[in-house]
Amino acid sequence: LIRRILTKYKIDFACNYFDDIIVYSSSELEHWKHLKTIFEICEKENIKLKLSKCVFAQTKISFLGYEIEKGKVSPNNANIETIKKLQPPTNVKELQRFLGSVNVYNKFIPQYAKLRYPLNQLLKKDVKFNWTNECQDAFDKLKETLTTKPVLNLYNPDVTCHVFVDASQKSVGAVLKQPDASDILHPIAYHSRTLRDYEKNYAITELECLAIVDALDKFYYYLHGQKFVIHTDHAALVWLKNVKNLRAHHPQTNGKVERVNQSLVTRLKCKVNSTSTKVPWTKLLESVTNEYNLTPHSITKYPPAYLLLGTLPYDSPIGQNSYYEPVNEARNLALQRTIDYHNKNKIRYDARFVDKKFNPGDLVVYEEFHYPNTRKLTPPFSGPYEVIKQCSEVTYEINKPNPLTKQATQIVHISKLRCFHSPDKLKLSHE
Repeated sequence: LIRRILTKYKIDFACNYFDDIIVYSSSELEHWKHLKTIFEICEKENIKLKLSKCVFAQTKISFLGYEIEKGKVSPNNANIETIKKLQPPTNVKELQRFLGSVNVYNKFIPQYAKLRYPLNQLLKKDVKFNWTNECQDAFDKLKETLTTKPVLNLYNPDVTCHVFVDASQKSVGAVLKQPDASDILHPIAYHSRTLRDYEKNYAITELECLAIVDALDKFYYYLHGQKFVIHTDHAALVWLKNVKNLRAHHPQTNGKVERVNQSLVTRLKCKVNSTSTKVPWTKLLESVTNEYNLTPHSITKYPPAYLLLGTLPYDSPIGQNSYYEPVNEARNLALQRTIDYHNKNKIRYDARFVDKKFNPGDLVVYEEFHYPNTRKLTPPFSGPYEVIKQCSEVTYEINKPNPLTKQATQIVHISKLRCFHSPDKLKLSHE
């Protein structure tokens, strides 16, 4: 109700949370004018205010567990004291209660995910609760970080944002900062999270790029529509600034464009060779393109031009003036027919190609990726390696060391694996 009323009167100097209203101003004189406006609105909308629950003209307020003062925000003292008195947990429930209390203020804690990583391991299923020295250190550091009363600046939409990102083998993190009048950067918010299992296989460049993507997603509401600067200590990511859009003369990296070009080339060959005068293909290109756009596709059953524009700009060249469904219905039918066609192709493929299943303990060889400058006589497979477990229907974990992540195992796709046959079994018997 309060929010609807503030929106109705287009109030831009107040906000609310349920029935709590905050009025903010840049000067005391302006503040009294804003309060007068709010009082008039409350009287007009029959909203009653209880004097004992109101405070006016404050330079510092406590709101929703935060203390807000002169463009800065920090955790509430009462909540910090409560967290400070917490004892080390003795079971999972107490650990969850502690992490829940701390997580409210995670944006105040640098490298939060990295600090709580040892505690996260105790929350996993089928893991015995064992409070180690590493867990105690993480517990103490989290409490210490909050009890030092970290302070964040409030976001200013008129100031350029700076995003600092970093990544490790366990987590990714980011800091959002903005400069003050002296061009000194101050933190607005911290963000970090632990890596998922499959993300731990990423190379360091991919992890640094993941940190950027994760930061842009987390700080979306701060950065959307604004100019901002990204800071990273990984020089290999600088090439992102130099990425150029593909041109028509270089369609090789766009499979859809290349496939359309193949269809057009086939039609142009037929047109050019069907005349004795050998008309140059450049003069035939426009008519061939129109024919392609106006001819019903073999899968969707609709001309591409109709699905794109909702109408046919010219009469169909093959004399098909049949009735087509409304464009929205036609697009849905075309999508469904495309999906059905893909499913039929999958059935045909699965009937001819069956991936072999492996069991834990089986020996396999791994098909290596060979770069263009690889020697011709380099073995195509490496191994043998032992299958540790099946992670999904198409992935297995094998004891092949990962040189990028320094882990002792790798999760690989089944298409890269082959059964290992011992040389002794391959010997021909001369008996």
